[in-house]
Amino acid sequence: MFFPSLGSMRSDALPISLALHGWYFNHKLNYLERFLLRSFKKLLTCPQAVDIDDSLYRERVALFLAKSTPCMSLEVNIQETRHRLSSAIQCGHFVSQLQISSQHVLDPNQDCIITYSGSPGHKQTISAEGSIHLLSERGISILSDIDDTIKVSHVSSKKDLLRNTFLYSYKPFENIASLYRDWQCQGASFHYVSTSPWQLYRPLLQFMREYNFPEGSIHLNSIFLKDGSWLNLFKDPLHIKQYTLENIIKKFPQRRFVLIGDSGERDPAIYANLYRMYPDQIAHILIRALHESDRQHIERFTFASIPPSVWSTFFHTDELDHNVDRYSRCEPFTYCKRGLCA
Repeated sequence: MFFPSLGSMRSDALPISLALHGWYFNHKLNYLERFLLRSFKKLLTCPQAVDIDDSLYRERVALFLAKSTPCMSLEVNIQETRHRLSSAIQCGHFVSQLQISSQHVLDPNQDCIITYSGSPGHKQTISAEGSIHLLSERGISILSDIDDTIKVSHVSSKKDLLRNTFLYSYKPFENIASLYRDWQCQGASFHYVSTSPWQLYRPLLQFMREYNFPEGSIHLNSIFLKDGSWLNLFKDPLHIKQYTLENIIKKFPQRRFVLIGDSGERDPAIYANLYRMYPDQIAHILIRALHESDRQHIERFTFASIPPSVWSTFFHTDELDHNVDRYSRCEPFTYCKRGLCA
């Protein structure tokens, strides 16, 4: 499995460095593991629940018991050129570095997506598709949370969160996908960042495609039951998520970022910290207030030291402006990104 990754385009003729991120695993379950899955489902299921999709549940839970498999070499095909790569293993994932010619990029001033296919060097019959989101040096990026920002999750209730994560079809907040598409048509690129584990990547990707969210890089959390990374479940999301967001911001020092999240966990505090560190790059902060008391707390305490023009709270998506320039403080875009708009 490959995960959508980020790359930075160059305005000169030097090669472009890319990082391919993926996971090589085996998820055949033994009898004990199947028993554990059935037991976990019983704990989650309400006595009156009758609409549980068993296949959906198995698909979402099974990868938490998957066994990471060593993968010493990879072969990928990028724009009809094959590359043989060695991979660095960390928490069951591999990260491989390669370089491609800048001639592969038609316009270094316009963001684009490069797709590729890859397989382990010793098993050509196993293959997967991946994508690399190449960003220009300048532009606007939307750093978006997922749970309770674009997807209804009820993070404040752990039992509701687990049920919505593993038992039920994912549902978006009304009109959020159309808002993001409008922003994309004005030139914005998207990066979806969450503390959800990578094991949920496939159902999250299916959800985004079903409701036609813009494609973008996806950044989740490494959690494996077989090693100490499962302790990340109990860590403060402030440190984990802030680290991921900060790496993206530092990777593109000339881009401007709009941060959108919710009041359910630590998004307001994380975004406030990032603005204090990168005030020239953080164009605006948007927080979905899940309760009226959340909005009051954000205004009075979390954002007290941040200029009022830099942040906004909202209850419903319709309160947000479909003109991304209002939040990005950039010059209006004069082209339609990737020809997606009429």
